[in-house]
Amino acid sequence: MKILTHLSFSLYLIAANISTVSAQCVNASSANAGPDKTSLCPGNCLVIGTSSCKNGTMCSSATYSWAPGGMTTCTPTVCPTVTTNYTLYITYTCGSACCLDGCNGQCVPAAPCQGTIIEQDVMKVTVTTAGCRLLNPESTPLIENTDIKVFPNPTSSNISVQFTTINVGTCILLYDVNGKLVKEESNIKENNLKVDFDISSFAKGIYFIKVVEGTNTAYFNKLVLQ
Repeated sequence: MKILTHLSFSLYLIAANISTVSAQCVNASSANAGPDKTSLCPGNCLVIGTSSCKNGTMCSSATYSWAPGGMTTCTPTVCPTVTTNYTLYITYTCGSACCLDGCNGQCVPAAPCQGTIIEQDVMKVTVTTAGCRLLNPESTPLIENTDIKVFPNPTSSNISVQFTTINVGTCILLYDVNGKLVKEESNIKENNLKVDFDISSFAKGIYFIKVVEGTNTAYFNKLVLQ
């Protein structure tokens, strides 16, 4: 009798283990607010986030929200006037079709998961004044940098900016003789060591090109379009 009892209990454990394994949990996808970015002037607008808002596979419908701002899309446009952290929240409900980490319930067919789960991620927009209007650009000291080359200069149409290395947050800014920002290339990828510009449609004259790394000016020089 005891042997039968132990055998029955063993068979129960084996059956329970098979049921659990056959209904493995689906890991909850994690929120992805995208990379940090730099705004080159207070009030400048830029797109944040990623196309899907998440890493991994989500097995149920979800809602998205950002704070501050209350945006409800994966790639909202923001126009911060000061450095701001943006938090992405993903809220979705656990249903009978799958089990998600963090939801109440067991990972077995007879006990589907219940409840909701919220994932979050934070990205930062650093606001600088690097891209604002230059005051008295003609009197601004030139900054040379052996790791940055701008050519040809003078030019009649195109210019190239060649880097030895690129740091995170590198931006290229082009100003006219009055200090107005006329062209910008921001958040350049670290593997993009050569950036080309077509300025053939600009009025001929004197311009100023500035390379900013984070909040520091790494290069500043005069450019002639003829």
